[in-house]
Amino acid sequence: MTTWLLAVLMVVAAIASDPPAPQAAGTRAAQEAKTGSIRGRITAAETGRPVRRARVRVLADTKDGFARPVTANTNSRGEFEVTGLAEGSYFVSASRAGFVAVEYGQRRAGERGLVVSVRPGQSTERIDVALPRAGVIAGHVTDDLGEPYPGVRVDALALRYRDGKRQPSVAGGTTTDDLGHFRISGLQPGSYYVVATATETWRNEKKETVGYASTYYPAGGMDQAQLVALAASEQKTDIQMNLQSSLTARISGRVVRASGEPVAGAGVSIAYSYPGVIMTAGMRSVRTAADGSFQIKDVPGGVFSVGSGGDDVILTVNGADIDDVVLTHRTGSTVSGTIVTDEGAAPPFPVSGVRVLVESSSDKVLPTVRVVQAANDWSFKMQNLGGPFLFRLTGLPDDWTMATATLNDRNIADEPFDVPTGGKEITGAKIVVTRRVGGVTGTVLDENGRPTAAASVVIFSDDPSHWIPYSRFVRATRPGADGRFSLRQLPAGTYRAVALEFVEQGQEQDATFLADLRDAATTFSLAEAALESITLTVRTIR
Repeated sequence: MTTWLLAVLMVVAAIASDPPAPQAAGTRAAQEAKTGSIRGRITAAETGRPVRRARVRVLADTKDGFARPVTANTNSRGEFEVTGLAEGSYFVSASRAGFVAVEYGQRRAGERGLVVSVRPGQSTERIDVALPRAGVIAGHVTDDLGEPYPGVRVDALALRYRDGKRQPSVAGGTTTDDLGHFRISGLQPGSYYVVATATETWRNEKKETVGYASTYYPAGGMDQAQLVALAASEQKTDIQMNLQSSLTARISGRVVRASGEPVAGAGVSIAYSYPGVIMTAGMRSVRTAADGSFQIKDVPGGVFSVGSGGDDVILTVNGADIDDVVLTHRTGSTVSGTIVTDEGAAPPFPVSGVRVLVESSSDKVLPTVRVVQAANDWSFKMQNLGGPFLFRLTGLPDDWTMATATLNDRNIADEPFDVPTGGKEITGAKIVVTRRVGGVTGTVLDENGRPTAAASVVIFSDDPSHWIPYSRFVRATRPGADGRFSLRQLPAGTYRAVALEFVEQGQEQDATFLADLRDAATTFSLAEAALESITLTVRTIR
């Protein structure tokens, strides 16, 4: 039920697991001459005072979005320096407890920061970041009798782009104290749903089991939820929430295989659900009996996700028992293949660090490890897959890129391959890498024809079939301080490009957003391994 979150954690863990290679002392000086550095200062936005011990994170702007960050801390004057950086483009962000994390050049929440260019033997100066104080949503929770209620889980859900859709995600949470007070800190400016969840049940005078339904601010179910708007550094401390009691219900059903055979001993989990979000509060599980049957008792009112290693079922509980729920238990399959160059040979660079990654925007995929290390012979094996996936490579040298990924002549790089379940062994996948790397560079101009960094650039295929999450044909970036931008590793094709005043991170994966941009965008063609140069003027799309 938390497939996408597990996948992100697994990817980050796998990438972070490789320790940096040790350098010989005799080569360190020569290496420093080939690298550059970034220097700057971190201050508090409200006072302008230096922020000491702020954590500065420098992340390479890579073609695949995965890179190992380099970190540093500020001194007593708020100054930092990051050295030993290879030539290229980087994003710089800063954070400190009590402040909102901000990227260099970021003008508002959800926007990408500016790209910082690093040159060999040079120091990029004045990469300064002002940190605003974090916002707070706080208040008081009472039970249905109006009494303060301790131990209630309260979460703030923010609307963020994920998988091509703007949907809620948990931005912060806490538990009420003995007086029913809660305080959720560390919040970015924006709008939030606030939801309170209690797990207590009891028997009333009629011997019925009663519990608390998940309660959304101000005091109702999901359909009555209201957004709480939070400005930068704002503290809203008057959020009053009253829990609503309701009769509990029993959910019963069966877990079966695709063949209809019952599954004994299978885990069945249940958790509160908001569209696109599985809440951890109140999550519990049971196991099936020998005949595959299960019962989940004392379920309070609310919307729940119920699953057992397959497609989850969303159920709305309102006090009445729900019977005959059928959950299909699926067994993942294995996809294996090889990585070769476009000349059919093994790649000429070390295999260490090269990984095969699968991406999916579907909630109908099995939870699995989505990234694996390529073997020494350049083979790979992805296990327990089920559902539609795109196949990708990470960790390639900068002058290499993935050209194609195929399975029996089917394109599995740009068209999701729906991996069948049932423990099948699928062989013959082939991922081809090439040094024939293309891309686009350019300059963004303001309305007066002057280079500007106050914009975001979106590059997208002219073919709407490529407007899918994780597409290689859709990219977005911010220009540098000089208005220059660069996007490499783009496949050949016809593209459209537009510069806008503001683009929220992930918004470029929204097909509706791209459709709205299409007529206002500049069209250009990109041949294989070609590098095109374009000039864009910032547009306002209404």
